[in-house]
Amino acid sequence: MSAFLANVVRFAGSLRAAGLAAGPDRVPDALRALDLAGVTRREDVFWLWHAIFVSHAHESDLFATIFHRFWSGKSADGKVLEEAVVEAGATTPGPADGTREDGRHGPQTGEQGTWSAAEALRTMDFADMDEDDMARARQAVAQMSVAFAPLAGRRFRPSPSGRRIDLRAALRGGVRQPGGMITLPLVRRVDKPPGVVLLCDISGSMIDYARMLICFAHALSALGRNAGTRRWTAGAMKVHTFTFGTRLTDITRDLATRDAAAGLRTVAARVEDWSGGTRIGECLGTFNRGWGRRLPGQGTIVILVTDGLDRDVGGSLATEMAMLRRSCRKLVWLNPLLRWREFQPRTWGIRTMLPHVDGFLPCHNLASLEDLAEVLARPGRGSAEDMAGWLRAA
Repeated sequence: MSAFLANVVRFAGSLRAAGLAAGPDRVPDALRALDLAGVTRREDVFWLWHAIFVSHAHESDLFATIFHRFWSGKSADGKVLEEAVVEAGATTPGPADGTREDGRHGPQTGEQGTWSAAEALRTMDFADMDEDDMARARQAVAQMSVAFAPLAGRRFRPSPSGRRIDLRAALRGGVRQPGGMITLPLVRRVDKPPGVVLLCDISGSMIDYARMLICFAHALSALGRNAGTRRWTAGAMKVHTFTFGTRLTDITRDLATRDAAAGLRTVAARVEDWSGGTRIGECLGTFNRGWGRRLPGQGTIVILVTDGLDRDVGGSLATEMAMLRRSCRKLVWLNPLLRWREFQPRTWGIRTMLPHVDGFLPCHNLASLEDLAEVLARPGRGSAEDMAGWLRAA
């Protein structure tokens, strides 16, 4: 890869991290436009790429600030994004936790070197992990346990502590007993576990996070019921996992293995749109019409993993999100962009999707997955107060 191409990729990454729709699918467009136009002046390049990367008027100032700082050579210190968004008045200046002076996530050396290795791994961004870190993170995810609140089923079973009388059993018993004496057998409702559906965006901007969320789905599928309690873990449930980029793919059977890494390799080999573009609305439509009615009904918890950077402005995204919400009990949206402390929902896709979700959470490190486990364990839909704040910001 040439130095110029590498810088263009890094530039697109800075735009994407700031919330602009600058996925890897737009980098070839930017290079092709530059070649076709034959421009040489920096101002001409600015406006050429402005037409490609900027989707809305409110993104123009942020794009201009990042462009001028990046291509003026001020990105060498790793703080171009932070300085740019602060100067532009945007609100994504820094990671939410674990930020180091060198711009990476995780513990610093020196006085802060007292952090344990486990804590360092827990707060490290998935995008910053090497292969050894990823292997240890997969082991940590495999040991996570999510205690789901039970759902009230339609069936009943005899129980001396039940609060409902089984009238049919009482009448049958009264016929057999002399003297017309009738006992009143009690029954209680049989609880059932909820179903779980994970829809994971595997486009280029999501690739570092998609791998770990697929491992999380594998862990949900592998766990058994928590003995001695009336709360359910995922092994007793139906867990369905799908990936989507430019198309929807069911990978549930690919994760039916003890080894999460092996399952991930199988998924990577079979899924054709891995690390490509994304069509969120179109893929959700495929799910709603092809799978939504075949999966567990109103008791289902849907976990949607995506950064919300959909290029199909004005498409069917709002309609498909509304349909998805009506088909499940709880819809939780995981977005790695929330790793930025002062992230604001400014892009069209994010603002379109927010009104239809019950929870809006980050998914950039192990700590965020632990928080997700707590949210999934709650019987209600989610925190109305938190979602009200996000909706006001949108």
